[in-house]
Amino acid sequence: MLLLSLLAVPTSFAQATWIVDSDPLAGPDFDQIQAAIDAAAAGDTILVGPGTYHRFDLTKGLSIVGSVAVNAGGTLSPTTVILGFPTGLGAGFVSTVATDEVAALADLDFDTWCFARQNQGVVLFDRCFGPVEFRGNADSRARAGWAAIRIADGTSWAEVAEPTLGVRVDQQSVPASNPTVLVSNPKLFGFDAWGSATCFSSQFYDSTPGLSADWADLIVTGLPVDFLIGGDRAYNSCIPLPGSPGLVLEEGSLRLSGVTVQAQDPSVADLGLGLTVDLSEPPTPDPSLRLIGEPTAGASVTLVVDGAAGDEARLELGEGPTVLFTGASAVPRLVTPGRVFPMGVVPASGSASVTLTIPTGARPGTIYWFQAWTTAPSGVGRRTNSLPLLIRP
Repeated sequence: MLLLSLLAVPTSFAQATWIVDSDPLAGPDFDQIQAAIDAAAAGDTILVGPGTYHRFDLTKGLSIVGSVAVNAGGTLSPTTVILGFPTGLGAGFVSTVATDEVAALADLDFDTWCFARQNQGVVLFDRCFGPVEFRGNADSRARAGWAAIRIADGTSWAEVAEPTLGVRVDQQSVPASNPTVLVSNPKLFGFDAWGSATCFSSQFYDSTPGLSADWADLIVTGLPVDFLIGGDRAYNSCIPLPGSPGLVLEEGSLRLSGVTVQAQDPSVADLGLGLTVDLSEPPTPDPSLRLIGEPTAGASVTLVVDGAAGDEARLELGEGPTVLFTGASAVPRLVTPGRVFPMGVVPASGSASVTLTIPTGARPGTIYWFQAWTTAPSGVGRRTNSLPLLIRP
């Protein structure tokens, strides 16, 4: 068992901690998120209690961590809801985060859109609900977290009462360089199309993909149980409304490995891929890295590498995510890996794991970035997705 306290300094080390709660009896610092953001400095953490809060504008590298509840099935779901204005501004607006900063949003339920625009640093969405749009992010490190945006939790499509668009990357003009969005272990649904019951009504909504981009370099990594599912077709009175692919990309590059991409509408071609770019899909799926357990102070969590049996695996701790361009596509990598831990040979099950114990003094909002390497007997090495381990309260 490895002790997390023995590891190198994390990329994002929590400084001051601010408490936001709508219940005055909880003794919070503030009753709204925006007031805490205004008071906080880059590197601080804002812990938000259960309840419903007004929208916010985040312009600095902070960790905003909401509250979760455990249902009877042991599933975590956000109990912190962020309402957006009806003007279309959305529930959250993350902008102008500096190059050396990390803005992390975790366990939040966005009632309407959360926009991440014009950022230079890392924007991390980790286990959030609701639609998120990346637009105009000049740097290449916007990231949707390990269970990005809409967590399915094993439910089928029919059991999801309000399916939402997972992630959209939208550029109003062709940027000098495409933003890179890393999506690992996604479970993303698109909107179903909807039409009025009468032939004389103009009320309808088009379906949407689970993940869509106008211009971007996308890296999507996971297992077949992870998915991008497009919204289903419907009829607006007498007019058919088609379904959407699971993934749409107009310009840029795509590296897709392991993840199931599909359309619910059987008339959608190309197995749910709506692409006008070349697809880079490795013949042998890339290894992937996932987290088991809740990373709280004093808890033990397990990092699992899913890869080819017989490969040698090792775990790396580094200073945040970036990308490496290989010519055909981009692949994730850590900045300056600081520690390396051997994990041994991947067994016949295809999964190797290591257990980490988080020190009891770990502060919520601290982020450790991990990535794993696997090396085949032939000597060929491959990287997994990078994985942020964000300490929860």
